[in-house]
Amino acid sequence: MRRTVCIILFFMTLGVLWAQEGSMRSFNGRTFSFGFLEPSGWMINNEAAQLAHFVLHKEGMDWREAPAILFIRLVDPERGEHGQEALGRNEQQQDESLEAFVKRNVESFKAVCPAFEIKDVKLSRANLGHEFIVKSYDCPGMRHEITAVTEVPDYFVLLVLSSRSEEDLKAALPKYEQVVSSFYWRQRETAQVPDDR
Repeated sequence: MRRTVCIILFFMTLGVLWAQEGSMRSFNGRTFSFGFLEPSGWMINNEAAQLAHFVLHKEGMDWREAPAILFIRLVDPERGEHGQEALGRNEQQQDESLEAFVKRNVESFKAVCPAFEIKDVKLSRANLGHEFIVKSYDCPGMRHEITAVTEVPDYFVLLVLSSRSEEDLKAALPKYEQVVSSFYWRQRETAQVPDDR
């Protein structure tokens, strides 16, 4: 009983903190729902679907001009990132682990940027429900990025913070940590009509 009360109080406190930092946004698929915090001062841009499923950036500006953007992609191992066949995969990779998926992404980055620099990143705020592998990707003349990847049923989820400069990337890092730490995923046994996105 005491443990149950402590858990309830913990999530109530967490809800109050999140309310101060932004608004929780939830989305429904046919057999799942998920959500994350939309940080205060940032917005979800529905006009950048060509880049990712969700794009967040500072309010009051076009996402193309934002000093830093945060985008979220759901990757179906069998169909690729946007429903196309997953290129470069074989039958064994259809059941690949989170670690193997991240390693394959690292190898793809190395092929594009021979003068690469990839580092493991430890975020100051943890996600209590999901294990994330977080890495920074730097390449001369290209954007600076931090990518957090986790695995949920049927998908890999990528949360990417991207910026033209290292300074802008660091400035946006607290907002990024809010989104990563607040991300949740719930699987349902019964299907329903997904959100129209």
